[in-house]
Amino acid sequence: MEIRTGYPDIPIEDKEQNRFKTGPYVEALADFILECDTPMTVAIQGDWGTGKTSMINLVNQRIKDQVFSFTFNTWQYSQFDLGNDLPALLLNRMARELAGDVKGKPKITKTDVANATRGILKTTFGLLAGLLPGGGSVPDDIFEQDMIRVIESIRSQFEAAIKNKADNTVKKRVVVFVDDLDRLEPEKAVEILEVLKLFLDCRQCVFVLAVDYSVVTQGVRAKYGESIGEEKGKSFFDKIIQLPFKMPVARYDIKDYLTDLMGNIWGEEITEDEQEDVDNYLRIIENTIGKNPRSIKRIVNSFMIVEKVANLQGAYAGREGKPEGKKNIQKLLFALLCIQLAWENLYNYLIEHADDIDEKFGGIQRYVDSLRDDEEFEKLLAVIYPEKKILRGTPLFKELDQTIEIYCDWVLDVAGDDENGSEEVLNVLQLSSITANNETVNVQTGKKTMPVDAFFAPMKDNPILSWMIEETALLEQKGMAATAYRRDKSGNYLRFETPDRLICDCVAAKQAGWSVFCHMEESEERKDMMKKIESSCGAHVSSVKDTDKNWFVVRGVKEKEVFEEIIDLL
Repeated sequence: MEIRTGYPDIPIEDKEQNRFKTGPYVEALADFILECDTPMTVAIQGDWGTGKTSMINLVNQRIKDQVFSFTFNTWQYSQFDLGNDLPALLLNRMARELAGDVKGKPKITKTDVANATRGILKTTFGLLAGLLPGGGSVPDDIFEQDMIRVIESIRSQFEAAIKNKADNTVKKRVVVFVDDLDRLEPEKAVEILEVLKLFLDCRQCVFVLAVDYSVVTQGVRAKYGESIGEEKGKSFFDKIIQLPFKMPVARYDIKDYLTDLMGNIWGEEITEDEQEDVDNYLRIIENTIGKNPRSIKRIVNSFMIVEKVANLQGAYAGREGKPEGKKNIQKLLFALLCIQLAWENLYNYLIEHADDIDEKFGGIQRYVDSLRDDEEFEKLLAVIYPEKKILRGTPLFKELDQTIEIYCDWVLDVAGDDENGSEEVLNVLQLSSITANNETVNVQTGKKTMPVDAFFAPMKDNPILSWMIEETALLEQKGMAATAYRRDKSGNYLRFETPDRLICDCVAAKQAGWSVFCHMEESEERKDMMKKIESSCGAHVSSVKDTDKNWFVVRGVKEKEVFEEIIDLL
């Protein structure tokens, strides 16, 4: 099989490339466009990357021999700072297409960019006049006339030109595809829609627009004021659009597509026995990024580059002849990349708290059990996604819970019974950060000590971090020994600890703050202490349990008074 490196974000051009089995939707929409009464405006709706341009291409391929059609890509024009002239450019382009003097995509010159809207409209008027039987001319003083008469005249010219085109060819209707409207500023998108309604709402004409409902409502508010409510925004959309067509993303059959992608990654055709591996990848995709084609390509591209790094670093060394071991690492890596793209805050948490895998706190099993605890996981989500209010029993909680369940299963698969299992998992976490968008803490296997003064150096002039320096004196008074560790420039941390009872981590990272670990045997005293910290300090307390040790932890304390109160209680 041909091995590819990387998947570009290119729309589908013909039905042979359609791997998502959307043929029935393409056929239905194409038939509707061919058979519907006119004028008609169709809106193809969907998030970025869901395949709206591909749907336009497939529908156009299906109907192009039966209608006169062309595509106007608004985003391409907007890149040349033509946003204010886009409505006029659309009219001008349609007139030129009807005149038959434009082949393929238009070339935008400096002269085009310099044209004012009135000049474009005047040219449009002239083109339309020339299309009519007997020709026509454009008065020099056209824009000195009543603008209402000008608008009515341009509209009637379009109607006559479209009728003339249809009456004299076998193609009895005009279909105009307007792509990438939702990439424009919402206000500009609304202006385009208004022009379509004003000038081009003509018999024998169908418009197919790639625009999302939310963009239209945002644009209406931007243009006419925030006082315009949701209901009026919906009314505007309904007035312009006669058929809303939602991209059937949930119905995409991506298994064959994913099988091809994974076969390319593994460098071999996927056998029937290996379909279970593909099903595993499908599970994590459906629970994270969903079936968005652009997101799937991005994940696969990320996976390819990380895989190359893994091979060069020798991440699979010692696993020769053990294909399951290598595939377990690949699965976990793929899951982390999906979480990274879909749930960035959760991914950052997993990276920044990779030290929880340390045997000192119970190792892999304790780490997995703490993530699988629904009550604790709900508290965690409340901290990392405070604005979402993700509660147990809600669809969003179930989605995240299933995601973390898969992640935990694959962590255990990588660790296995290997005494170096923790190191393997940490290495996969480190590899995944290569494609992260933001500055996440870089996970290192093993800790390198550094001078305590060096840890404090970048914090002294930072008002956000400097209060943490002051607290070190308090901890030293408690008889706690300090050790500083190096992760990377943004992720050094300082640990104060007593031999067996209390540990305080000070992290100088993007999510700077103190984390306090306390060892107490499970008892009523321990429960009372945890409740007291939560009620008195308003801090989130998590249980950290293991057969050998009993820990609880307060993470991410960022206020001096709260930190001191916790230390006093402990």
